[in-house]
Amino acid sequence: MTEPTFGVTFEQRNDEYRSVAGGDFSTIALVGPAPSADPAVFPLNEPVPVYSNDATKLAKLGTERWLRDAVEGINDQLGEFQRAAKVCIVRTPHSTEEDAQERLEAELLAIAGDSTAMTGLHALKGAASHIGYTPRMVCVPGYTHQLLGEDEANVVVAELPSVLDHLFAVSVVEGPKGSVEDAIAWRETFSSKRLVPVVGGVKVRGGAGVTLERPLAPRVLGLGVRVDHEHDGMPFHSFANRPLSGIVAPGWDHSFSLVDGANEGQDLLAAGIGIVERGEMGVDDAIADAGFVFIGTDHADTTLTWPFYHQSRGNDWIWLSELKTIRNYLGRSNVTLQAVQACVNQLNKRLRMLEADSHLYKGSRIRFDPDQNGVDEIREGRITLDPVYEIPSVWRRAHLRTTPNRAAVEVFVKDLAEALTRLGV
Repeated sequence: MTEPTFGVTFEQRNDEYRSVAGGDFSTIALVGPAPSADPAVFPLNEPVPVYSNDATKLAKLGTERWLRDAVEGINDQLGEFQRAAKVCIVRTPHSTEEDAQERLEAELLAIAGDSTAMTGLHALKGAASHIGYTPRMVCVPGYTHQLLGEDEANVVVAELPSVLDHLFAVSVVEGPKGSVEDAIAWRETFSSKRLVPVVGGVKVRGGAGVTLERPLAPRVLGLGVRVDHEHDGMPFHSFANRPLSGIVAPGWDHSFSLVDGANEGQDLLAAGIGIVERGEMGVDDAIADAGFVFIGTDHADTTLTWPFYHQSRGNDWIWLSELKTIRNYLGRSNVTLQAVQACVNQLNKRLRMLEADSHLYKGSRIRFDPDQNGVDEIREGRITLDPVYEIPSVWRRAHLRTTPNRAAVEVFVKDLAEALTRLGV
């Protein structure tokens, strides 16, 4: 017997569970081939962590295909006091086929990967245990617009949603440019709240005075890292109406107006497709006076009450926060009044914090419905709670209703009469 018969014993209690957050949602995964990469540093189909300013490690990635450019594009968008983004790179096999179509097909299928062998995109499912964090934004630069068959979806875009659901992540996918009809036809081939469609590409300056066309998608994710940083890492805000840095022109110059819907840019936006527009000084209905501005607010599932990608990302953050809170009670606590109240209080405290920072509208709460919690459910150790909250929509349109002010004229007539009376008129 280790306890004294006559004396004092001490015990450290751990009844107070610490407040938890939803995690880091600003981590990016890049997936694709890199033929000249060092396989010792970037082995095939393995998540490799790298900070985007790690010049030594990124030199081992090589410059072929789009991964190295994607890192450059992300870095170009970072804001003040940001030195790097946290990136996870999965290098997939490149093809040596001489026929361009066969080479493309082989590389697309390698990126789509195999869910049982955990290759390609599916390698990201093991990222958390492999590198210590889960990427919440995914990009496959340069490989999401090509179609292998008529009226078919892109195989990479088709494979992405199942991987993104596993990760609680979103992906910016880029469609074909040059034709509004082709872009909309591409957009019609997928539906997921985790896919953010964009089109157009960008132009950057290469060596020897050459202008190069590069993917837009990783640069949009770079904006996402910046926007999250500006809001203390919270993923509740849109990336739209912000300038892109590091580019010399949009990859697709099309018509656009803020006050008229009959133009190419507005047609693309109406289809939920993000674009880049030029600022034009002196043009009143341009998006800005200068620079190149990204416009895009929607995810690709038009059936949901919350149509914007920042709402999907914010909801993911809340779900993960709730998961991390509740797991502290599972198996440790019995279903008692005190335990359930303590859990609900923690969940409500998190909602209050989000409301205070304007990430949620006022009135959020955790609701308990007795009809959903019968005797059998309680005896089996099951509790049903209903979180109720609303993530604010992004402001994407203002409707100004101008009305003549008759009362102001009447006041003017009265003031005029009084003034003239004082003058003896």
